[in-house]
Amino acid sequence: MKRLLNSIANQTYKNYEVIVSDDSDDDSVYNLVQSYTDTLPILYYKNTPALGTPRNWMAGMNKASGEWVKLIHDDDWFADENSLQQYMDATTSDCKFIFSGYNAYYEETNTYVNKTVTQAAFDKVRNNPYLLIGDNIIGPPSVLMIHNSIKEYYDAQMKWYVDLEYYITAFNMGKAAYIAMPLINMSYNDTQVTNFCFDNPSVVIPEALYILQKHGLSFMNDIMVYDAFWRMVRNLNIKNLAEFERYKMTYEVPAFLKKIIHHQQPFSNKLLRIGYFSKPLMAISYLLNRNNLKVAN
Repeated sequence: MKRLLNSIANQTYKNYEVIVSDDSDDDSVYNLVQSYTDTLPILYYKNTPALGTPRNWMAGMNKASGEWVKLIHDDDWFADENSLQQYMDATTSDCKFIFSGYNAYYEETNTYVNKTVTQAAFDKVRNNPYLLIGDNIIGPPSVLMIHNSIKEYYDAQMKWYVDLEYYITAFNMGKAAYIAMPLINMSYNDTQVTNFCFDNPSVVIPEALYILQKHGLSFMNDIMVYDAFWRMVRNLNIKNLAEFERYKMTYEVPAFLKKIIHHQQPFSNKLLRIGYFSKPLMAISYLLNRNNLKVAN
């Protein structure tokens, strides 16, 4: 967090307020914030009890008074001193969401990898945001700046898909711009919530079913979106419907997902991870599943 606050203090754009929403169980964050009160226009809020992800994010966002709201997680930071200015330069009267590229920073090896996608790649998912279910090329929430007129924030029922599901919602709410430059450094470390969620069927399966319930099923006619659910079943190594339903909670399992499980069942997970085998098999599954996808419409 000290790294983040230093990066904010170094920004050339200065017309901002800093809101810290603190879920920690001690006074370390508070003590750090006190050391910046002469440097930053900073407002501190302690959550008792802790709100958890993503309610903690939204608690801070709801307290923002400026025209634009920039969420940054405590282990991420601005890539250089002009990052915030570049976000502000991209604002227009009709724009509600501004995304940027980012660098992935791997704490263990002290290495940076530029994860910024092209404008064309961004436009592709903006036109069909459900493609993000298969590959969230946009990145974590710290890349996004939101106009304060938008009051619909992250869905508190989610952890694993929470960011991409919000991007899907955002693209349907207003105009979104993209800055094809890495303006944020994104930390990857062992303490993140996503490490617990990764390939965890008790998290991934109910959240995937929740997305299908919330957004409907018509988008499943796109083979690339279908491939996202094909890979989800494969990556979780689900081999029968009973195993899948063990994690479904109160959600219904749609017919197309039952067919995907059935189509993968005869094959080993090792074989399904070989691209030249799995991709054609997925395409055949998609064609055989078209009747269920038509029903989904």
